[in-house]
Amino acid sequence: MKKRFALMMAAVMVLSLTACGSKPSGGGTGDAADAEVSGEEDTGGSQETRSIRVGTLPFAGSVPVAYALEQGYFTDAGLDVEQYEFATGAPMNEAFAAGQLDVAVIGLAGVISMSTGNAVCIYETNVASGGNGIFVREDSPLASEEITADALKGMNFIGQLATSSQLMVIQFLEKYGLSQDDVNFINMDSGADYQAFKSGEGDAVALMTPYAWNAEDEGYVCIYDFAEESDYVVPDTMLATVSCMEKDRDTVKGFLEVYLKALEELSADEELMFNYSRDYYAACGREYSDEYVKKDLETRYLISKEKISQEGYIYGHGMWEVAKVFVEAGKIEEANLHNVTDCLDTSLLEEICGIQVEKESGN
Repeated sequence: MKKRFALMMAAVMVLSLTACGSKPSGGGTGDAADAEVSGEEDTGGSQETRSIRVGTLPFAGSVPVAYALEQGYFTDAGLDVEQYEFATGAPMNEAFAAGQLDVAVIGLAGVISMSTGNAVCIYETNVASGGNGIFVREDSPLASEEITADALKGMNFIGQLATSSQLMVIQFLEKYGLSQDDVNFINMDSGADYQAFKSGEGDAVALMTPYAWNAEDEGYVCIYDFAEESDYVVPDTMLATVSCMEKDRDTVKGFLEVYLKALEELSADEELMFNYSRDYYAACGREYSDEYVKKDLETRYLISKEKISQEGYIYGHGMWEVAKVFVEAGKIEEANLHNVTDCLDTSLLEEICGIQVEKESGN
């Protein structure tokens, strides 16, 4: 499966410098800037094909997309899915805002798109906060002494803008009455941040998985565990553009329906989910050990429709809390905060599954 999947991912040219591949269902290839959500006329009795451009990241929430593509489920549903794989969420936000994508399976950075009024949040795909943390070296005063605001001021924190990495730094500093302005935040891509820290740069580094697990194994000291310290769970999300929902809602619904089918199959078979996740990450250039893949699936697990419909689960709550932190940090305009809850749309999920979902109101 790994060899077949690697060939599939390598079959299409990268999108800018951030993508590792795309695979249109149905055999065609396309440029994300030129493709349009459209329906093709049914000829010769064949099923009408509807096109949709989807951005993904190499994380758990995207595995059902890749799996459904390889299984041909989208094609069976009459969908021509053009998949564009991004390395991080920030450039996906840019492509989404530019109208180059119709759907984004995106991480915490998606809250930026949600705040613009251009997004409709149609699903929460997986838990995103598990495994992430802020690390220092063993000889750091922060590792052995009581942490104070004075000790933190002016320190160099390495992280990644508009991701859970930056959110961790913001929340960590808030514990001591500080803001990001009180430290030096050095923006680096995931992976490069850890390498820079290992080479001696920065006083602390805010790491996402799997690099947080690397840091733990290599003796660095975790001073902030995102999942343990947060009062809420941060999910990764699936966003559709407002224009796509208005123009071709049925196509988006069809995409989500296939996604949920793939998610159920993967969730029901641990071995399948493990093997497919490992090969998907590797095809995207992220060669994780089996141990790290298992940790990823345990801490950043897929969110089932049953989980979302459970009593006490509030759809959009985590992203609402993230958005409020980003407002305080000046990353989102306060006047745009309402867009984060306004964009929460559970109607597709409810129509497909026949369930009721409680949404965050923002009150």
